[in-house]
Amino acid sequence: MLVTLAVPRAAPAAEPVWTTRAGMPTSRYDLAGAVVNGKIYAIGGYNGTVRDNVEVYDSRADTWTTVASMPTKRQGLTAAVVDSVIYAIGGYNTGSELGTVEAYNPATDSWSTRASMPTPRHWISSAVMGGTIYVVGGYNGSTLKTVEAYDPATDSWMTKASLPSPTRSIVAGVINGKLYTIAGNDGTTVFEYDRDMDTWTTKSSQASWNYPSGTVVNGQIYVLGACCTVANVAAYDPAANVWLTKTSMPTARYTIAVGVVGNVIYAIGGRDNPSAAGMTVVEAGTLVLSAGMDMSPRPVPMGTSLQVVLTVTNSGAGQVTGLSPSLSVVSGASLVGLSTGPVPPTVASLSPGAAATFTWTFNAYAAGMVTLSATVTGTDADTGGPVVGMACTSGTVEEEAHLEAALALSSPSASVGQWVKVMLTVTNTGGTNANGVMPALQINAGAGLVAAQGTVTPAGPVTLVPGGVQDFTWTYSVSGGGLVGFTATAAGTDAGNGNAVLGSADGSLTCQRPAGNPGRPMPPTPDAVSMYVYPHPLKCPGGNAVFQMPQSGTATLRILNMRGQVVKEISAELAASPRAEVFIDCRDAKNGAYLIQGELAFTDGTSRRLKPYKFVVAGNR
Repeated sequence: MLVTLAVPRAAPAAEPVWTTRAGMPTSRYDLAGAVVNGKIYAIGGYNGTVRDNVEVYDSRADTWTTVASMPTKRQGLTAAVVDSVIYAIGGYNTGSELGTVEAYNPATDSWSTRASMPTPRHWISSAVMGGTIYVVGGYNGSTLKTVEAYDPATDSWMTKASLPSPTRSIVAGVINGKLYTIAGNDGTTVFEYDRDMDTWTTKSSQASWNYPSGTVVNGQIYVLGACCTVANVAAYDPAANVWLTKTSMPTARYTIAVGVVGNVIYAIGGRDNPSAAGMTVVEAGTLVLSAGMDMSPRPVPMGTSLQVVLTVTNSGAGQVTGLSPSLSVVSGASLVGLSTGPVPPTVASLSPGAAATFTWTFNAYAAGMVTLSATVTGTDADTGGPVVGMACTSGTVEEEAHLEAALALSSPSASVGQWVKVMLTVTNTGGTNANGVMPALQINAGAGLVAAQGTVTPAGPVTLVPGGVQDFTWTYSVSGGGLVGFTATAAGTDAGNGNAVLGSADGSLTCQRPAGNPGRPMPPTPDAVSMYVYPHPLKCPGGNAVFQMPQSGTATLRILNMRGQVVKEISAELAASPRAEVFIDCRDAKNGAYLIQGELAFTDGTSRRLKPYKFVVAGNR
């Protein structure tokens, strides 16, 4: 049974357009599907008995042929294609879960046995990334979180990071180098897998699907059917992290095989109730209007404009007339405002294979994530029926560059003849690069009491990335007694919108007479200790602040939000180490940017400052 999604959802679309095609010769459900060279292979399944037969559908001819049967009869298996070879993996046969892997070569109509999957299971799904087959979830007496990867080139398996939660009858698909899973039984969450990091991320809530099937089309994961009399079709768009409602199949059913040829989705077989023996029905869903959407620039600097372009292609066989686009802001409506669009407002006619673009311009007012959904409607000139294309996109409006300045002196007081270092620390706490940052130091009072020794180091200009820190240092000698007041500034330009950015700080020096040891320069203040946060961005439960600990002592850390408020203080006793680590617990932290700063106090009475570091917390719920 389907339940309402708790995520932004677009209005129903008149796509795909469904037609009935030639039925499969053998009725069955719980089968696998695979596409090679435009032909769809229906593999295994069940119809009162476990099947080993393989039948091939030619979508152009609308005909079926029978090819060599699998060596092993099974149902609830998955199939994947690498280099035009079909790999039939796992499944179930008469009380036993299987880890069996058999490879079918359409060119020779022959099967071969390959290395078995380590965890026997059925009701699984698979997807291919970089020539490797990832098999996810499943059931073997209990619902599994297991993820195992098969490399056909070496005929070997590897265990990967488990799913965050167990699920069976899962739908998996790869889009832009990331693996996405749509939970079947036992789950209501979409997860994203990063193969380079071997990590999973929670993306979206979803409907509750029992025994769904699915495939990837035009950058979206389509989910079709469910137990027991569900014909619904929906599509998940990872780029915008939203669900789109699609036109239902004519026939309600579940545990079907799905294949895509060109712009047509084929739904094959299945059953419509738990007591049914299986179906032969084949229905083709044609995506007449294929839509894609993009936003530029990426990211969008706050205070500038952004363009949203919807590209619509007529993937059907006939003319489409009266195309009219519309656009809505799904989330982040307070961050942007429409300036112009759509341009053009309509397109009169679109020939088969032709494309049209529609453009909107927005002003970016505030920082955050913006998600947009666009719909284009038209009329099929041959049938008079409506056709609809939908697309989503999302992007980030970046906070402007913001310079925070702090002024420190090597000593609050000095005697005549001594030297003092004045250090300006500048941190870019904004979200965009600050370009051309130049330092300046002004003496507000007591100008005749000190004399500059050389020029500022470094002289600038410098570029500060978000979270970047730069120290500027001046050296002065004391020539008289009294109070000296300093004002230091750092000025630059926001790389995104070109606005000026400025940070300033004040400090003072007490100059004393007589000098205790005239003419002897004060020793230079030790440089601040560099620090960073790992891993980055931080995710629950947290990570570590990492820095060098020259001597044993105490590390005192402060976590500040971007409003400069201290949200957490940490104190830790540490031994001397080239790599000291202090744990940062972010389980209660809100997603966003933070600044960490602090000091090291050593057992010999000396101390060192830690250079501030900007980090991000992401993925907390």
